Amino acid sequence: MTAEQEALQQALPSLAWLKISTRRGGQITLSPLDAAPEPRNLRRLKAQIRTRWGLVPLLDMLKETVLRIGLLSISLRPVPVRGSTPRCWPSG
Repeated sequence: MTAEQEALQQALPSLAWLKISTRRGGQITLSPLDAAPEPRNLRRLKAQIRTRWGLVPLLDMLKETVLRIGLLSISLRPVPVRGSTPRCWPSG
């Protein structure tokens, strides 16, 4: 693992916002970035959504969409909280 960390650090240019720890596990730390400017048409888009659907929260719209298309009936696999994540999902 240490060889891979060193290779990665050499391959990446010196980035002030990226740090890879040499401790066990090789923790990757990213410094916060400055906020991006608001997209030019975002206010117009929000106004159109408000005009069309009123003050219905977007989360309620998402929930209704999930229920209508039957997304919950699809078998979903949980993401592991600790441990290793498989490189690819097993079929079936």
